[in-house]
Amino acid sequence: MTATGKNRVMLVIDDDAAVRESLRAALELKGLEVHLAKSGEEGLIRVTQRHPSVVVIDYSLLGMNGAETTRRLRLVDPDLAVVAISAEKQHKDEMLEAGACAFIEKPINVEDLVHAISIGKQPVRQ
Repeated sequence: MTATGKNRVMLVIDDDAAVRESLRAALELKGLEVHLAKSGEEGLIRVTQRHPSVVVIDYSLLGMNGAETTRRLRLVDPDLAVVAISAEKQHKDEMLEAGACAFIEKPINVEDLVHAISIGKQPVRQ
């Protein structure tokens, strides 16, 4: 997966520092520029600062959960691709209804994540 410009910028939102750092390391090896946030509120700020093309977000966050954060992210940038992650599959429907383009259950297979990211960056056909 190679990309240029904005398409290379990603944001990972997860309250678990180990998950954030492991995803950053894996995605940087794929040539992506990865920024991190530990809460939905911080993620909303980072999106306006960094203008990522993709956000990877956990459902279970301190404060605002992943579904509410996803709804707000889509208001800030309707074209933003959001890939939801969670250790609990029961959150899948809520995250997709909130605007996520894909859902991946933890533990995360990096190749599955990269595939979801590449699909999420495809233009929506109407």
